[in-house]
Order: sequence, then structure tokens, then C-alpha cells
Amino acid sequence: MLPKNKRANKKLFGDIFSQGFSFHSPHFSLKLLKKEALTKSRFSVSVPQRIEKKATKRNLLRRKIYSLLEYLYPRIKNNYGGVVTLKKDFGKVTFTNLQLEIETLFKNAKILED
Repeated sequence: MLPKNKRANKKLFGDIFSQGFSFHSPHFSLKLLKKEALTKSRFSVSVPQRIEKKATKRNLLRRKIYSLLEYLYPRIKNNYGGVVTLKKDFGKVTFTNLQLEIETLFKNAKILED
């Protein structure tokens, strides 16, 4: 799970949604904002209630996405704030495929260092 100091707070979350740019993949949507005031990048995950009604299952999905972000975090450029939103339940999609999908999404947003 991504540590709290690498997650977006409420103020940054609002700024990202009001001023950020969007990138999409089949299962995820990424809102991204470059902010010079940030010394390191911060990300948050949102799982809408329309995806999963039960909070425990939403939290499980959120933890899975946070673990994917933790894997990618060392390669992410600094000064970015982002929110990853789940678009649809990934059901039987393997964890490896989700990892590739998120990595591709971040590459399309051009925030991964190679």
C-alpha cells in the first residue's frame, strides 16, 4: 500500500479534479495535475459506489490499486498529483494485466521515467 505521505490530501484532490487533465484506459481513469509546489508526486485512488456497493469490497479494490501504484512510484516523475478512478470492476482480470494497464496509462500520460 502506498504510504500516506505519498497520497493526495483533500485540498490536492479537489485541485486535481478542478484543474487536471484526464487519461483513460479500459478499467481506469487518471486525472493528473503538475504542481511545482509538490516536492514529490502524490496519488489517490477513488472507487465509485456504482462499481461496488459494499464498502469492504471498495476498500479491497482501492488497496489493490494502491499496491500497483506503490510498485510504479519509484519511476514516477516528481511534482505530479493524480487520482486514479476505477471505471468498471476488473472481476477476473489478472493482477499482472492490471499492472500492465496502469503502467501503459502512466506511460501515455508521460509521467514515467524510463
